[in-house]
Amino acid sequence: KRLELFYNKQYNKLPTTNQRPDTVLCLKGVGKTDRVYIFDAKYRIYVDKSGNICPMEDDINIMHRYRDSIVSKSSINNSFKYESVGAYVMFPCSDEKTFEENKYYKSIEKVNIGALPMLPGSTSLMKKHLCDIINESYMEAINNNPVFDEEDDYYKFKNKNVMIVNTKDKNHFDVYKENRFYHIPKKSLSKLNIGVEYLAFYQPIDKSNSSNKFNNDFGIEYYAKIKDYYEYERGSCKELKCDNGKENDIYLRFELDELKKVGPIHRVEYGIRTLNYTTLYLLKTATTMHELYLSSRREIDVYKILKKISKDKNINLRKENDGFYIGSDFVKVLDNGDIKLSRNKVSIKDILYIN
Repeated sequence: KRLELFYNKQYNKLPTTNQRPDTVLCLKGVGKTDRVYIFDAKYRIYVDKSGNICPMEDDINIMHRYRDSIVSKSSINNSFKYESVGAYVMFPCSDEKTFEENKYYKSIEKVNIGALPMLPGSTSLMKKHLCDIINESYMEAINNNPVFDEEDDYYKFKNKNVMIVNTKDKNHFDVYKENRFYHIPKKSLSKLNIGVEYLAFYQPIDKSNSSNKFNNDFGIEYYAKIKDYYEYERGSCKELKCDNGKENDIYLRFELDELKKVGPIHRVEYGIRTLNYTTLYLLKTATTMHELYLSSRREIDVYKILKKISKDKNINLRKENDGFYIGSDFVKVLDNGDIKLSRNKVSIKDILYIN
């Protein structure tokens, strides 16, 4: 939504010590999706045995300190979370081509901490990096950070505790929101996932001129925690008028906490038929409906490349249950991290050459 640039921004009241990096770039998002990047100017250099100019190791360690110490209070379990996504040394180096092979440049892609040359006439790597981080979605950006353990990834991608439900129209949604409930015919719900804790409301497309339609391009912008659910006859619902002949139909009713905003998560080429499932992490970080169904960090990396190809070359990108169609090519990420392009195993760089 907005870019903010600070010089000598002071971080006070941290759990340990106050911090004041040289330059802070903040990409303001929606809700709690702000992204902070730290750039610190260092004027010392180290020349290695091959005569190549590098930043000082101590200065790289300062970038680790910034990310570890600049934290904010999380609403979850009274814990803390990293405020900054990446931290980078800006140091005097004119040979950008050689520095591209340096471990402190390559470490940016691996852990989002490293170094960038910054001299008059030597700013191409900095420009490239700024373009990359501005064009990334929130989800893509945070997945460049290290993973703490496998359990962390399980809750991010595998613990599908959010049920995405299709809202008939705006009037129905307004009733659900005001009365904090949702119901669905039991016959439409062949199986309720064990462990579902939240509902997310999908807003369908209505191409008519009806006043009873959603007036935006958002697929999802509200969700709520489930307090309870039970079966009842449709005619027992006092909030919504029942169609004749459906009074005895069995519905599953979900009682909800107050609806909260999320995203917004934009529609892609299709919505959902009746319902689907995702994780709370994906729901809170996704910007498109595609991203709700990604299953690993590796798949996010592949999706990021495919989305860029789709945009740059005007090729249709479509998500299937187990992969992506980019034009007529099918790309799938296997459980072991291997990538298949039309049944052939490829590297992640090979995907860039899809026509």
